Amino acid sequence: MAAEIGVAVIGFGLAGQVFHAPFVSAVPGLKLEAIVQRRGDEAAKAYPSARILRSFEEALSDPAVQLVVVGTPNETHFDLAKQALLAGKHVVVDKPFAATSEETLELKELGQKQGRVLAPFHNRRWDGDFLTVKKILQNESVGRLVTYESHFDRFRPVPRENTWKEGASGCNGLLFDLAPHLVDQVLTLFGAPDGITASVRMDRDSTDIEDAFDITLEYPKMRAHCRSSMLACDAAPRFLLHGTRGASRSLALIRRSRRCWVERSCHAWARGVVGRRRGALGHADGRSRPE
Repeated sequence: MAAEIGVAVIGFGLAGQVFHAPFVSAVPGLKLEAIVQRRGDEAAKAYPSARILRSFEEALSDPAVQLVVVGTPNETHFDLAKQALLAGKHVVVDKPFAATSEETLELKELGQKQGRVLAPFHNRRWDGDFLTVKKILQNESVGRLVTYESHFDRFRPVPRENTWKEGASGCNGLLFDLAPHLVDQVLTLFGAPDGITASVRMDRDSTDIEDAFDITLEYPKMRAHCRSSMLACDAAPRFLLHGTRGASRSLALIRRSRRCWVERSCHAWARGVVGRRRGALGHADGRSRPE
């Protein structure tokens, strides 16, 4: 039996609490060795078997840690990933992978030079509704696909206070927060596009970040639209597919409370089923059935 891979989760905010620590704990072959939380005892209470470290440097010098998962504020991703690679660790980086294409290329080349795995955290490839979309396309249930539409909408007309995500930084905003998920799903399904157009905007009356985007990826005889807004009081379907034989729509994810969702769903997400989603598949002959 192969030895477990020792993992250190860097940061215990939303990403660390809801995604990284639960997923590492749920995946066979991974061992949650340590969590870096500079202040507070939330990590110790949630994961008493993991060592709680107060500095990133402690994780880098720990021989039991082979893999570092970076789940810290966006503007720190590049520097922390670079330090981890130089320390000989494998690295998973939450989105955004880096702030610029130049930084991304530098990390890629460093990972190759160090002989270490370097990967973005593309967890949305295993969302239940996305797997359903893949199955619909594989089965050609809507015929030849003409338009693919993917939304991640919110209604937050007033910026939240006391959060770095609303701060005036070139690394923040919906383009870096949500577009990596939506665009990665399109690339997973259809590969590289022939062309890309985009509108990235500040729609709210008061905001320091880009809070809306529309991205269109163009393919032969098909277009894929990725959209997000913080002024979507009536959210659009999560996925909307139009084809020559029908259409499919998948409504938004219905989440329970965070604690309940985390405790009950981290294992289910690893299997590709998270939360409860509702949708319908319609055909040109008038037939319709739930997805």
